[in-house]
This record gives sequence, structure tokens and C-alpha cells, in this order.
Amino acid sequence: MQRMLTVDEAAAMLRHSKYTIRNWIKRGRLQATRVGQRYLIMEGAVQELVVPPAQTKIPREESKHLMEHLLAEGVRAGVTEDTYNHVMRDAEAREEAARFNTGAL
Repeated sequence: MQRMLTVDEAAAMLRHSKYTIRNWIKRGRLQATRVGQRYLIMEGAVQELVVPPAQTKIPREESKHLMEHLLAEGVRAGVTEDTYNHVMRDAEAREEAARFNTGAL
């Protein structure tokens, strides 16, 4: 049997205000049961809304390919050679840090 959460508990789990949780319930984004003047929310319904963070790091080869493509497009893409060089230095620094942390250096 799933645990039932209050609006405050759901808000804490989802890192949103209790007002946002109530709004989601009213709009049907979050299923809840009304008991008297309170809402109870099944923990599973809250878990469905928890989204893992998106992958923000792009591997160096993909970064290089993307930046070369954007440079080929030139001004239309708004990418300068300085921007390309900055992105490549950043990717190289991340790779070096990863090698250092794994003991490969």
C-alpha cells in the first residue's frame, strides 16, 4: 500500500510551494483525494512528477563537431572562432580533470 502525503509533504518532495501543488491538483496534473478540507496525495503520483536532471555535458567529439558545424554556418549562427576556441578549451579541461580524478594522469 502506498503512503499518502499531505500537500506540504508533496511540496517538500517536489521542491515547489504548497500553492503550486494545490494548483496542479486543481488542474489535474497531480492526482489527489480530498478528505474534508485537505488533500491527500499518493506517493506514487508525486514520484511520477520527479524528473531526473537532463544531461548537460556534451562529449568533446560531439562538442567539436557541433562547433565546426556552427562555424561553417558563420554569422547566421552567431558563433565566432573565439567562442569555438573557448568551448574546446573547456571540453579539454573537463577531460583532463576526469583523467586526473581517475588517476590516469
